[in-house]
Amino acid sequence: MEPASDKHAWTIAICGGALLWLGATMFGGRGEAWDSPLYWTVAYPLSLGLAAVLGYLFPRKPWRCPLAVMFSQAVVARRGIRRSTGPSPTRCRSCFPRSSAICSRANPGAGRSR
Repeated sequence: MEPASDKHAWTIAICGGALLWLGATMFGGRGEAWDSPLYWTVAYPLSLGLAAVLGYLFPRKPWRCPLAVMFSQAVVARRGIRRSTGPSPTRCRSCFPRSSAICSRANPGAGRSR
């Protein structure tokens, strides 16, 4: 695999995980995504599927895909959603700039050589 595809794997995994977390929070009607049945019935299985597909498509270091998907969800939860109380789409929209900043930083940093 060439380094460009490694960058794509990191970017897709980090952004996909963050967006699944934010979507489950916004549409789940709860304060945090894991409190919502929507997270466990839709977002979590999609996270696992995303990690599996990315691991298959980018077989060089496949362990990084599930790590990046789940770590990005933890970062979004820690930085944005846990700072306030009660479900609110406005609160989740205020988290989006933080998660998009994470996604924008993922691409340039992923391709650095050792």
